[in-house]
Amino acid sequence: MKIYKTKSLGKILREKIIQKRLQYENEIKLAIFLGEKGGDAEYYAESLIKKAVQFHIKAKIFNYTNSSQFLTLLDSDEIKLSDGILALAPYPNDLKSEYLQKIPAEKDVDCINTNNFGKLFAGSSLLAPATAESVLVIAKKYFEGKLEGKNIVIVGRSVRVGKPLVPLFLSENCTVTICHSRTLELSQITKTADIVVCAIGKADFFGPSYFRDDQFIIDVGINKLGNKIVGDVNTDLLEDIDCSITPVPGGVGTITSYIIYKNLLYLLGQGL
Repeated sequence: MKIYKTKSLGKILREKIIQKRLQYENEIKLAIFLGEKGGDAEYYAESLIKKAVQFHIKAKIFNYTNSSQFLTLLDSDEIKLSDGILALAPYPNDLKSEYLQKIPAEKDVDCINTNNFGKLFAGSSLLAPATAESVLVIAKKYFEGKLEGKNIVIVGRSVRVGKPLVPLFLSENCTVTICHSRTLELSQITKTADIVVCAIGKADFFGPSYFRDDQFIIDVGINKLGNKIVGDVNTDLLEDIDCSITPVPGGVGTITSYIIYKNLLYLLGQGL
């Protein structure tokens, strides 16, 4: 087993974003909505703030604890003047999905608005949820842009990763199979793939019985196990398999924050 690090890819994206930012003369503002303090979302929000400095973008965190505060924020003058809005999960229990749809499509940097999500499936937009697009970008880099004809097995059907990956990989002329918790003979299906995307959110769920030699495994899972963060794949058990896998942490998550800013520039007409 080989660990496929994404640090060099992150540097490439960073330079592309900087170049596009230089071409846009106006001030850019990103509003980050944070409904839960102290968790992974807050850590992610703070990392986005640090990256914003590199890109000369003004990013600011807005805390809220309930749906009423969320709606008040959305209607505030400061948010109306922002160029992009990112509402990070997890959300307060009373925040209904229809409230998230009030994020204007033209400011929706993570493709939450169903208008943007629908355009992705229709093939009329390059905007996708950041985590899902990170998976595609990593896969393209690994195979040097040659994804046509590859067999892709996605395990997980969330609206942030599993489902949007279907049109993303189809746009590269891949053959896509999407699986989930009720898929029968799952391990037999994953073994048929050139690329396996593990995105079910269960710590160390996947072991050697799910994989074979010469596969590329993209681990999207971020799970707390004791005092450490682990993925969906138990890499300790894959030593005898000649495959490559993205690490957790330091894999997909590293790229996702760059995709947020790539999406922000895309909404401003500065597509990479």
